[in-house]
Amino acid sequence: MSLRTLRRCLTLLILLTVSPLIAQTFNLGNSHQRILSLNGKWRFHPGDNPQWASPTFNDSAWPLLDSDESWIYQGYPNLSGYAWYRFTIQTPANSPALSINLPPVFTGYQIFENGRLIGSAGNTHPTFAVIIPRSRLFPILGTPSKSPQTIRIALRVWHSPLWSNYAGGGPEYGGGLIGPSSLLSHLHSLGHDAGLNYYADEYVTAFLSGIIGFVILVLFLLRPTEREYLWFALIQLTDCIGYTITLIHYGRDLIPIPIFDLFTAILLTIIWVASLYFFSITLRERRGFWFRLSLVLAILSPIFTPLYWPGWISVPVSALLSTACILPSTLWVVALLIRRSLRRDPDALILLAPAALKYGYYILQTVVAAIAQFHPVSFSSWVFGVYIPVYPFHLTLTTIFNLLFLIALLIFLIRRFSQARGREEHFNNQLDAARHIQQMLIPESAPAIPGFDIKAIYIPADIVGGDFFQQIPDGKGGITLIVGDVSGKGLPAAMMVSLIIGVIHSEAARTTDPAEILTALNERLIAQPHEGFATCLVAHLSPSGLLRLACAGHIPPFRGGSAVEMEGSLPIGVTPGAEPSTLTLQLEPSDRLTFISDGVLEAQSPTGELFGFERTAQISTQPAEEIAQAARNFGQEDDITVLTIDFQPQPEPVPA
Repeated sequence: MSLRTLRRCLTLLILLTVSPLIAQTFNLGNSHQRILSLNGKWRFHPGDNPQWASPTFNDSAWPLLDSDESWIYQGYPNLSGYAWYRFTIQTPANSPALSINLPPVFTGYQIFENGRLIGSAGNTHPTFAVIIPRSRLFPILGTPSKSPQTIRIALRVWHSPLWSNYAGGGPEYGGGLIGPSSLLSHLHSLGHDAGLNYYADEYVTAFLSGIIGFVILVLFLLRPTEREYLWFALIQLTDCIGYTITLIHYGRDLIPIPIFDLFTAILLTIIWVASLYFFSITLRERRGFWFRLSLVLAILSPIFTPLYWPGWISVPVSALLSTACILPSTLWVVALLIRRSLRRDPDALILLAPAALKYGYYILQTVVAAIAQFHPVSFSSWVFGVYIPVYPFHLTLTTIFNLLFLIALLIFLIRRFSQARGREEHFNNQLDAARHIQQMLIPESAPAIPGFDIKAIYIPADIVGGDFFQQIPDGKGGITLIVGDVSGKGLPAAMMVSLIIGVIHSEAARTTDPAEILTALNERLIAQPHEGFATCLVAHLSPSGLLRLACAGHIPPFRGGSAVEMEGSLPIGVTPGAEPSTLTLQLEPSDRLTFISDGVLEAQSPTGELFGFERTAQISTQPAEEIAQAARNFGQEDDITVLTIDFQPQPEPVPA
């Protein structure tokens, strides 16, 4: 049932209790009812003349037109501009205050009672006109009259040339009434409520789209890397805005049709751009030439709407051009779903049928609507007039297909979310395993070596980190210390740390020369099929306090409150044959060496200030734990490693 048919049925229910007349004069005195139908013949004349509002004007030469049908179906096709209707009402003696209820009259009109302007609706001059899709109530006899009255009603109708093929001029259908103001006001209110019920499915769809879009947007904010949630939320929220604007337009008569059409075109562009990105992400499709072409055409589609405002193109041509720009996006999405369905892709199988129904029906509606503006199409009622009754309302095919598509998308996203959660749990299990391995690789306590007091603390920034350190006794009373930091974070960094520590132990068993250890590490990393590098500092301390250092891009150790000066060098894993910088020095009794990773220097305050070298040097003589906590409290950004070693030479044994 179409909107037009629904309103006619509502009017028919009212008219079962009223008496219709078929002349241009409507006599309340001849009616036994309190309400009289104005369905019948009205005098009609194209053009504009203020004298036609006068009650003394003789309109007998004007032709009679049915008042329940537009003039385009009664011998005036494509007529636009001004035209007038006239009819006469006879009221009996002792009539109460009367009002007249006029059906929708396109696109705007003024109503005169005995030559006096008593009201208007829409625009009655050549400008953007608001099409009035509902009836209006006007008082015509403000106070009770003791004597019979003759009331001559004149309607001055303006029909915009923009709509001469879009909507017929004059009354769209019958249902005009005259009767007591109090009773007609009540019936008018009931009719308005019944009209709102017609849009119940759009109210529900707008509400659902808004709620679902908001929930999915929150889900995206929680998982910002999964952009398909953003595009889906944008589709639903834009759909909600579109339905809301439609309800405002048809329910409140606030938005002129040209502006409404432009809003609709822009919102439709947003929906299609978001749809293209949504399907390309969810179905893992490469964004090639056809994707880019469809995207550009969809973005260009709204530009044709303003072109009909000055009359450069007609409304139907504008609609067809916009549809032609949207069509490639539709075909791209449907073709993608078909291809993936043929490959038995579960995601595509879920979405194919609902998407084909939704998009196919939309294209059919748009094309038929545009063609119907050129010439009435006999099968247009099968496209626009099919409704499914769902007590106490009805659902259009558009609403049904949209709901089916929305349900399919929700099923798809729930399935995708479940799969993502499964992958996350699997990844978290891998991270836990890597963390356990890393905990086993990093020493829990320092070896007890006479003459050396070693303290170390490691605070990762994530579950697994990229810092590493080792303390390896050489079996001769000395010790080799290694501190380093690999590039990157997370599982790849942890795996690289495992490789480095393995090589360190292998090389430390062969030599105590720090430079040889770093050279071997560099060769092994260069030979591995991976990306990334590592900074590393290797130090060997002999029982006498002789310190040999080799550095590959790492921070030199601190001694006595200042950094040990060393030449710059490249990290390991960057280039073959890179040589580390080396240094040899003698420690004095009670000297403290402090080794750190860049997580200490790069600790950052809420205002963006770095912890830096100066602060690090000032606290470098403090215990390892205090240094690490100071950097952490300042604002940890990276893994923090601090290792301190105090040298206290042992006395020579007394000969026996």
